[in-house]
Amino acid sequence: MPSRDEDLKIKKIEAVARLAETKGANLQGFIRDFYSHVPSSDILPRPAKDLYGAALSLWQFAQQREPGRAKLRIVDAATWKGTGAVVEIVNDDMPFLVDSITAALAGQGIAVNLVIHPILGVRRGSKGKLLDLAETGADRAGAGRNESFMHVEIAEPRKRLGEIAPLLEAALVDVRAAVEDWRKMRDRLAAIADDLRREPPALPAEEIEEDAAFLTWLDDDNFTFLGYREYRFAPPKARSR
Repeated sequence: MPSRDEDLKIKKIEAVARLAETKGANLQGFIRDFYSHVPSSDILPRPAKDLYGAALSLWQFAQQREPGRAKLRIVDAATWKGTGAVVEIVNDDMPFLVDSITAALAGQGIAVNLVIHPILGVRRGSKGKLLDLAETGADRAGAGRNESFMHVEIAEPRKRLGEIAPLLEAALVDVRAAVEDWRKMRDRLAAIADDLRREPPALPAEEIEEDAAFLTWLDDDNFTFLGYREYRFAPPKARSR
């Protein structure tokens, strides 16, 4: 049985969704998903109109997105009577997004007050226009690509906001590069471990097995692969007399 605060939160979200009745079921569904995992302590004190304004802002921002590229903007939350500024991001779903964005902000000494980050199944047209959302979480596997919707509330003077966006965009580019190369790096690691066992170098057998076992352990979800470097060592040249 949900707690009293959780029950009040559900009722509050439904009140917010009713404000979108004239704008279609997709927006109403988005509002419910957008706030479903937000703590009640962040929902209950805020007026329904302000919660609606925050969700609508990100929804409108997500209506068009070029495939394979993150979309980011920083808006003044005063437009819906919020506080501070809000970073809005729409991107393909991938690991490390929240950690990378919050770390980039922390590196600039910027406090993060709230992160809302639903993952939604999205169907877009050939030119990136948002066409549809899945109605329930169970249906999303067949609804199209999963996309990350991020609403990050920060406390930062308006004069610095123009400096922050390029830093966050660069962080998102780095995340995409790491994620797209992640499988290739793991495949390369597995191949090296296999080569050690099939064609061992002139080293003690126990040392070779220890090295191969360590590489296998790294590949067993015990390491975050962000890049690798390969060295080729040429035999030393003979000295001329």
